[in-house]
Amino acid sequence: MDTQSILIGTLIALTFMLPILYVILSNLKKEKKRILLVQKLCKEKNIVINSPEVIGNTIIGVDDGFHNLVVADRLDVERTIQIIPLSELTTCSIKVVRVKNKTLDRVELDLAGTDFNKEIIFYREDDESNTANGEACLHEAYRWETKLRQRLQLS
Repeated sequence: MDTQSILIGTLIALTFMLPILYVILSNLKKEKKRILLVQKLCKEKNIVINSPEVIGNTIIGVDDGFHNLVVADRLDVERTIQIIPLSELTTCSIKVVRVKNKTLDRVELDLAGTDFNKEIIFYREDDESNTANGEACLHEAYRWETKLRQRLQLS
């Protein structure tokens, strides 16, 4: 009887876990394809991104050789990819919008240059396709701000 209970319990657990595991693995595969697409599109323009990152619905990376920032929406990479020369970047700051000073509503990295203003949105509460945690996106935004400010000081 104990063997049958263990077997039934294992089958029930697998019945619930396998679909979840399948969804997780298929999403990881899609993310990897999107990152490879960004790298391919950049390579066509002689830009090499060694370690692009997915933060919320944004794919972001830096080309160290030519000093470019590459940004794309992860859901529509080919149409939204942008290459921003870091030499034209003058300021970099984080904009955080909170609801009643508690819940994060929006996290973005504001870039300003000689001829442009760009908002890189890492997190929006009302975005149904974004499954990322707002606080984690805020942490990543601060990390990217620090990284870009260091590059501004070098140039």
